[in-house]
Amino acid sequence: MSCPSCGATNRPNARFCAQCRAPLAPGLTMKVCPRCGQSSPMGVASCAKCGHRFASPAPPIVARRVLFVGGGAIVSLLVGIVAFVAISQNHSARSALPDATPPAAGATARTPGTSAAALDRALLATVELNVPIDGERRSSSGSGSVLTGKGHILTNFHVVGDPKTGKLYNRQGTIYVAVSPADLKGTPQVRYAAEVVKIDQRLDLALLRILMTHEGAPLPANLGLTTIVVGDSDTVAIGDELSIIGFPGIGGDTVTFTKGSVSGFLTAEGWIKTDAEINSGNSGGAAINRTGQLVGIPSAAATETTRVPGKIGLVRPVNLARPLIEWALTDAK
Repeated sequence: MSCPSCGATNRPNARFCAQCRAPLAPGLTMKVCPRCGQSSPMGVASCAKCGHRFASPAPPIVARRVLFVGGGAIVSLLVGIVAFVAISQNHSARSALPDATPPAAGATARTPGTSAAALDRALLATVELNVPIDGERRSSSGSGSVLTGKGHILTNFHVVGDPKTGKLYNRQGTIYVAVSPADLKGTPQVRYAAEVVKIDQRLDLALLRILMTHEGAPLPANLGLTTIVVGDSDTVAIGDELSIIGFPGIGGDTVTFTKGSVSGFLTAEGWIKTDAEINSGNSGGAAINRTGQLVGIPSAAATETTRVPGKIGLVRPVNLARPLIEWALTDAK
């Protein structure tokens, strides 16, 4: 594909230009004014309707930014990252999904019942999404969390559609789903095609359901998916451990894990703040607590480069997605 910035030719499905590093699949998400309810682009500092000043003038994570310090560009290229973190054991109560399945056979060996085993499960339950865009030689890519064994997947709406218009990126509504191998070390393989069944455009959330194999064949009785354990975002507090799972592209084509903590809240705007690394492609993936429970959906990243570079990620609390999750559980019965 050709870069819109410099014209260089890149490999098909490249996420950013190999020559100038410009994004090849930019996107946009929205934020809602807590005072008047007006939707605004993520990058604006204040509401155009009522003048409310947002606490999070953040660009969407799907539009990559290069940070500059003293005129010098800082570009971090992480190659072949496989992060396996043995986090301390904490057997807190879990709200497992009714049809939750364990990690696939052959998964990386971990001691059952430990937080490490829960991490493996969350990693395997995070899938890569690729959405062709009508009329363009590029696609939107992001991440999603598998909720049910029947193939219900939670993600961001801006991964599958234009948040400004509410329209899907392609008329057929086709979304390709790639699943990581059991050992978590290889490139995810496209196995299925999914459709959008529910959206919450205001919260930038979407619920998908797998329809067929990626070749258009009927689905097998067992999709072989690992489901994630859904937690309670109301229990999250500042300083708690928070980790991000997804396919950010900057770390290569394999599933990527970054670890940080809860940095704060933007309650009126519906965000959890985190210092865990979030990049383009993480959109719609999993923000998990130390026991591997899904407590949020990584959706945006804010950067401040005026003096010293800094970065704060924005995570949609999973409790705001409860209506979509409950619908998925009911539909899967």
